[in-house]
Amino acid sequence: MIQFSQVSYQYPNQSDWVLKNIDLTINQGEWVSLIGHNGSGKSTLAKLINGLLRPSEGEVMVGGVELTDENLWDIRRNVGMVFQNPENQFVGTTVIDDVVFGLENMGLSRKDMQYRVDESLELVGLSRYKYREPFNLSGGQKQRLAIASVLAMLPNIMVLDEATTMLDSKGGEELVNTMNRLHKEQQLTMISITHDMKEVLMADRVIVLKEGSVWFDGKPVELLQKDLRIEEVGLLPPFVVKLTNALKKRGITFKEEPLNIEELVKQLWIYRSTT
Repeated sequence: MIQFSQVSYQYPNQSDWVLKNIDLTINQGEWVSLIGHNGSGKSTLAKLINGLLRPSEGEVMVGGVELTDENLWDIRRNVGMVFQNPENQFVGTTVIDDVVFGLENMGLSRKDMQYRVDESLELVGLSRYKYREPFNLSGGQKQRLAIASVLAMLPNIMVLDEATTMLDSKGGEELVNTMNRLHKEQQLTMISITHDMKEVLMADRVIVLKEGSVWFDGKPVELLQKDLRIEEVGLLPPFVVKLTNALKKRGITFKEEPLNIEELVKQLWIYRSTT
């Protein structure tokens, strides 16, 4: 679905390269978490996917097509972007107006627009807020509205740029659960830029950028097995990983690497029943 071939990027009038010789492929239907410390190039990479930026060197392919000036708008319709502050994306006076806005620009019939609005709001759990003003929604609801506005345009790819950063723990959990459900039900190719390790653990795959290069590319459990080395890229291991490592030092072994407290408890019962 997405392919970067020897992609490098340098902002105008700056000597440092933000991205350096990036080679990666993201397959259809994958949920990829993109992580790394501030300044590692995460947001720049995301903007290259839908042509908000163009590579200084190398080639970006989306859906098997090279991103060029000629097909830029077609590719942007296929790649939905949700940013950190959803209020920057609001254009309507009500929830329904906000979702309709992008559809009107696509020239759809009223019947098609109504169907897409109803379906997208249902998918994110906002059907009963149709006539609410967007700015009166909670933080989590605002982000879900931003997602609904993108979903209504039927993209194959959704990029979420630190969408949970400004939310409290409840709003963040609601949004991550919504993302997880959409990924499974809609078979969306999803790229989420995040610092939240809980969000990372739900993804199929995690890519870590460090100083503009790919430092790690693999499954979340493989990243956790790198133990405290992930602190090199500004990430803190989740509590369950710290606890698991402390137990290993005391001689307790695990058949599988636990990714959450429930799995850890299960593994401890298995260990106890076999010793």
